[in-house]
Amino acid sequence: MKNSNSNFKSVKRMALPAVLTFAVLSLTACGNEKSVTYSSGGMTNTFNEGEKGVPKDLQLLVYPGAEIAGSTSAQDKDGEHSAFVSLSTPDSLERVSDWYQDSLKKNGWTIDNHDATQPSFVSISGHQKDVEINVIVAQDANKTTISVSEGKSGEGDPVDEEEIEKFTPNSIVPPTE
Repeated sequence: MKNSNSNFKSVKRMALPAVLTFAVLSLTACGNEKSVTYSSGGMTNTFNEGEKGVPKDLQLLVYPGAEIAGSTSAQDKDGEHSAFVSLSTPDSLERVSDWYQDSLKKNGWTIDNHDATQPSFVSISGHQKDVEINVIVAQDANKTTISVSEGKSGEGDPVDEEEIEKFTPNSIVPPTE
């Protein structure tokens, strides 16, 4: 028994350096593009650093003159997809928020919610056909950070309103009130 425990510890000690080596090699193999793409669970995921690789769906929603920290996107063969871009600008929270409201409307988005109840935080959400969008704008010292995400769910089963009405809380899903 002592020998098998010793073998497990030996394997465990070797696993961490192997994982770290794989991560470093994966990131450095990207060269100057600073992009990593991999497939998992039927989805193709791409992570980008900087301006290169902003997902096509979000290119029109990059705030003018903003610094692009990075972006991610994921998609599957059935049409489910999501995209995210992180930005920053020295412009004011109000100016950035106004630009996104105007830009979304000009590009055919319906704004479902605009929450500016916090002094240094604005949330805007909307939709266009079957795609949803969320924009978070936050004042952070002397810069404004922006997170834009959009996504489309695959053709899942529609929500059965009757089943929702019949739901009763249980030990797994307790009541919320």
